[in-house]
Amino acid sequence: MTNQTASTAAASCPNQGQDEGTEYFVIITVMRPLPGGFSVKETQAYITLVEAGTTRLALLEQVNGEIPQRMRSGVIVFFSAEPNQIAPGEYAVSATLEQPLFGGATQVSSKTRGAQAQPGTRRADLYLWMRDLLADEGKAGSLVFFSAEPN
Repeated sequence: MTNQTASTAAASCPNQGQDEGTEYFVIITVMRPLPGGFSVKETQAYITLVEAGTTRLALLEQVNGEIPQRMRSGVIVFFSAEPNQIAPGEYAVSATLEQPLFGGATQVSSKTRGAQAQPGTRRADLYLWMRDLLADEGKAGSLVFFSAEPN
């Protein structure tokens, strides 16, 4: 199996043929404790090529072994593994972020937008588009939900 983080993968990972396996877009968010009773959530996104028949559990185990060491002792609060290739058409793209506030409080922000997927658009592309949309609105934080589903 090969992996790339999504920040570079959407631009650089070539589409793979079915003979070589299936490309999956995997997101994992982990919450880990910090001193003083606080915690932090961190998200990693990957594109990975897997053999036919690979289960989501196997993908979780693989990614859990590849995330940064600091995340490995945390609690998984979000995990998604979906085929990266998507059919052209209209999609509902949703994301929910949890933003830390002063004093340990958090604010949850959700956004759903329609997107037109052209031939060659991948799930990772929609993720990066939504992430950039939220960043343009000044929203940053830990991803606690992402979905890109056909309308």
